[in-house]
Amino acid sequence: MKQHISEWCKEHSSSSVMKAMYNIVELFRRIPKAAKVKRVMTAQQSLKKDHSDINVVFLIQYIPSWNNYKPIYNAMLKDASVNPYIVCVPNDLNCSADENEVYKHFADNGYECINAKNPDGSWFDLETVKADYVFYSRPYNHFMPSAYQTSTVARYAKICDVLYGMIFYKEMYKDLINRDFFMWCYCFYADSVGERDFNIGQFASPHKKGLQRSVYLGHPGLTQIVRSRDESSSSWDFSKGGFRVMWTPRWTTDEKQGGTNFFKYKDFLVSFAADNPDADLLFRPHPLAFKNFIEKGLMSEEDVEEFKKHCAESSNMRIDQNKEYAGTLWNTDVLVTDVSGIMFEYFVTGKPMVFCNLPVGLKYVEEVNKLLEGCYIINNASELEEILIQLKNGNDTLKEKRLQIIEELFGDKLDHADRLIVEDIKKDYGIT
Repeated sequence: MKQHISEWCKEHSSSSVMKAMYNIVELFRRIPKAAKVKRVMTAQQSLKKDHSDINVVFLIQYIPSWNNYKPIYNAMLKDASVNPYIVCVPNDLNCSADENEVYKHFADNGYECINAKNPDGSWFDLETVKADYVFYSRPYNHFMPSAYQTSTVARYAKICDVLYGMIFYKEMYKDLINRDFFMWCYCFYADSVGERDFNIGQFASPHKKGLQRSVYLGHPGLTQIVRSRDESSSSWDFSKGGFRVMWTPRWTTDEKQGGTNFFKYKDFLVSFAADNPDADLLFRPHPLAFKNFIEKGLMSEEDVEEFKKHCAESSNMRIDQNKEYAGTLWNTDVLVTDVSGIMFEYFVTGKPMVFCNLPVGLKYVEEVNKLLEGCYIINNASELEEILIQLKNGNDTLKEKRLQIIEELFGDKLDHADRLIVEDIKKDYGIT
């Protein structure tokens, strides 16, 4: 039947008719997968475990996302009824066990962790630790080997997720809370009411039947930031104690996603650092930034190397390559940024933030619109220079406004998200 419909569509030129018929084809294509998901998710409800405590696996591949999971992991370590495990998945799936850079990072930082890559090249079996719940560091199956994709793991454990980054404009919902991953997700610990409601809406029937859950218990990544207030930061080791400016432009040049201000302010900020020896500039690029700029023909490999060399040789400017950054935020005086998830993390420090308007308007979510009320908003290099000089001189006119917004947006959940999530998992498992 699907073949007949497809052939009919090809013979008719009406775009509206073709669109309607292709939607029917897509519906038929999804029915077998939807039925499979329902069977697996239903089977989860009756999983019989031969242990009374709870085994929770943190399947970590994207290291920067650890900031969101660290407080949950630490809370579980302190709870006698929960056994947390860190399983480190390499970004290069073809690497050897000895080349797993994610495992090296966690091992070098004193964590008890498991190398996902076995010496013989196979993948560590999560059933070895009798996993009950499995958290993913980012919601994308295509980065994972088949052994760790949600459709496989959901057969024996409940998939859980905390987004690795905040959603800041409405078009991002369908990309981050994507169907391929979340159709297998048993519990989504949303960072906002908007995220929670979106996932409930796209999987209404499974939520009504208790096969899936979406709850808002606060933002564990922000909890971790708040608790990192006294952390030092090697990223600022070059600083002589001057006015510290951190810059985090977006990596994408896709105008539908807002684009980036990197090229608009790069030369100015380099000049600002040179002209203000009492200020220090830390540039923290997204891991995909330079790669994307080269692929788009906006920079050559030589341009990138020259820029990196200039930063490395400058007395008051560096590129931040550290994987974790909570302490770096607290040791920064002002953040200059495009719209990004780091806005929320920096905002809860209470320190000033300069927001660079993007070249294309985006439909921001409610939380971002509220947050922007406490930011200095600029449109060009002249305005940026004016605000930086103002802040360098100690004139922060939006300080009280920011503190008010922090209370309005996060309230008493800011410092308790980890505990609330652990208690929720225990309740779901049957431990009260």
